[in-house]
Amino acid sequence: MWDLSIIDLDEALNRVMGRKDMYVRWLDKFFLPETIAELEDVFKKRDIKAANAVLHKLKGTAANLAVTSVTEQTARLYERVKSGETDFVSMEEDYNAIIGAFHKASNMYLSNRSYISEY
Repeated sequence: MWDLSIIDLDEALNRVMGRKDMYVRWLDKFFLPETIAELEDVFKKRDIKAANAVLHKLKGTAANLAVTSVTEQTARLYERVKSGETDFVSMEEDYNAIIGAFHKASNMYLSNRSYISEY
């Protein structure tokens, strides 16, 4: 079942002027393992500068695609990093929330991909 609180299709299709085919291609690319692997890598390396850049990119891409759950979780951690926080241990809960939101959204999308064309 599609959950609009995870991926807001109304907002997304409005942004792409109803071009469902284009939107599906963008989601296919967004939900590749490399998207989240980049974030996992910078957190593993404890690289705060790279984490800032990766979080900014992930937040922006998720927002543009209306992947609301990922956008919200990423924005929370991005603001912490942007404000100067550097303690990766204290950020772990927010980091795990991003990973969880990404996988939940990805699973929903991949399980219901044809729903977009019917929407």
